[in-house]
Parts: sequence; structure tokens; C-alpha cells
Amino acid sequence: DGDEVAASRFAAKHLARFEGPTHTLAASVDTTGELINQHTSDDTDFVLQIAMSSMRSGSYANSLTAAQKLMVQSSRNRRRAGNTRPFKMWAVDSGTSFNGHGVLIAECVRLLQASVPLPQTVQQMDALRRQVKTLVVPRDLKLFHRCTALPEAPISHWFSRNVGQLFDRMPVALANGDELRVVGTQNGFPGA
Repeated sequence: DGDEVAASRFAAKHLARFEGPTHTLAASVDTTGELINQHTSDDTDFVLQIAMSSMRSGSYANSLTAAQKLMVQSSRNRRRAGNTRPFKMWAVDSGTSFNGHGVLIAECVRLLQASVPLPQTVQQMDALRRQVKTLVVPRDLKLFHRCTALPEAPISHWFSRNVGQLFDRMPVALANGDELRVVGTQNGFPGA
């Protein structure tokens, strides 16, 4: 309960004051490579990265470029150190938003811990990402509408947000790939 209060205060104080659309920026190719290098060593044989949906971010494209650079660079370094096993890196486009990543990561970890071969794990991640759907109940509707650009006519946008808040109706949105739409409403945040 204390976390909810703190999150609401943070949103009211810092996020709600910004005007216009908001978004996150993808890590650059160099930053992506640096982050991966921080968590690997010359003994690391592979990296499997599940990137943000390419429909919502440039992180997947940057990850592919970083993977190409890292595979060449790491393989060269490994050969110099006497390690003949090639370094491999896969980047998977999650095709999902918000907490849909968690489903993919949890399944990926489960498969790897069960000793499923990496190419098969990558194939299963690719199949699973097409099935993951994320439901979102936004706590701050104004920020949510600015961040997501839900496809609505201006009148229905104003009406749904303002009248919905008046009657404490909260939208439930479906995020799947490049699709983001309201699929229903419920009374109050806990009900939604």
C-alpha cells in the first residue's frame, strides 16, 4: 500500500506536469554493446536478448546491430585467448509491451534451466511472443493517453477520459504487437 501511495505521489509531482506525448528512448547500439559486455566474459558462449517490441522501440534494431558487432569482436578476442568456441548472440523481438516481457523471460529461463538447446529455445521464444497479450489498467489516465496514443476520435477521447474519471470507470487496454486498444471498463482501479 505504501508503494502505491509513493507511485501516485511521484506521478502527480513529476510525470503529470509534462505536456505532449511521452516515450522512452532505445539504448544506442554502443550502449547496448557496453551493457552486454558488462555482464559477459571471454568464457560466455552465448547471449539471448529479448528486446522491446520493434513496433514501439528501436531497441530490437539496435540489438541486432550490437549483436553483429559483438559476435565479430568477441570471437576475435576468444581466439586470441585460445578459446575456439564461437560466441553467439540472438536478439528476439518481443512483439509485446509493458509486462509481456516478463512472460517471455520467465519461459526463456525455464527452458534454459531445463537444458533445452539454445536454437530450440530461440524458436520457442519466437512462437510464444506471438501468443503473449498484455492487459493494462492505467492508474493515471492523462499520462496513459499521452504515452500510448490510443486511436480515438477527439470527442470520444475527451468524453471517455473525463466522464470515465467522474464515475470512477477505469479502462482495460489490450497491448499486442502494434495493437493497443481499450477492450472494456470496470468500476475503480481495484475492480479493473
